[in-house]
Amino acid sequence: MKILMTGATGYIGSELLRMLPDEENQIIPIGFSNTHIHENVRNVDLTDFIKTNQYIKSVSPDIILHLAGSKDMAKCEADKIFSRRINFEASENIISQCFENKIKLIYISTDAVFDGVHKHDELSVAVPTTQYGKDKLATENLIRNNLIDFVIVRIGGIFGTKNDFVDEVYTKLKREGNFHAYVNLINNPTYIGDLCNMLRIIIEKEHRGIFHCAGSESLSRYDFALKIAEHFNFDTSLIIPEELDLSKDIRLANLSMDCIQTYTTLNYYPQSISKILKSNSVFDRKA
Repeated sequence: MKILMTGATGYIGSELLRMLPDEENQIIPIGFSNTHIHENVRNVDLTDFIKTNQYIKSVSPDIILHLAGSKDMAKCEADKIFSRRINFEASENIISQCFENKIKLIYISTDAVFDGVHKHDELSVAVPTTQYGKDKLATENLIRNNLIDFVIVRIGGIFGTKNDFVDEVYTKLKREGNFHAYVNLINNPTYIGDLCNMLRIIIEKEHRGIFHCAGSESLSRYDFALKIAEHFNFDTSLIIPEELDLSKDIRLANLSMDCIQTYTTLNYYPQSISKILKSNSVFDRKA
């Protein structure tokens, strides 16, 4: 299977590029960077529609795995034109190429398509409140209305990549002796290895539809930080609970997702965060 991967220079894309390729799947990575491009990654600016279309036609992929876009919610809120251009219009162009050339699309979406009030499953009505979420949902809707062979993958906060939340908590505890964590920001922390495994199953089994490829636990940032501190043998009292003033911050309180339908369909069940931290060498450090 020939898979064109966008966003291959990002933290998630870089890890998937390392983990996904196998004998069955040839990954063709593209990315865009103002400073450097990773080895073996073709530099393609997806907002240059002509060059993007020419490259897609030259590669003739079976699947486009579309990760590219800006996940900076604050920047997207401050510059809605930027967000629309990079998160929707670039995706709109890729969707048109998939339609025209009969290419399967696997689109990496987000928990931010929801309202941040309570837990949502794969069939829940999405009502985003941020520009980032609105552009991601607009892309989802365009896919559903125009393509037949597609997968929409919603993910939670990814860990297991460079400079992730685990690194942030560990580094601050090591250097400063405490870590302030919000008790009122909740999501499903998602291990990059689990995301990769679920994507591999989706590709191998030729699934279609909407999937919640997120972690099995809905946790506040505070509860997640406690698990990280415990794993690295820090005193958990060093994790200081705080409440984020949501009246002044665009982040959403509860982005937890119900993933049972996805787990059942894929026959894949992620381990708890504590077990993931213990069983993967990427999290081995000396406290």
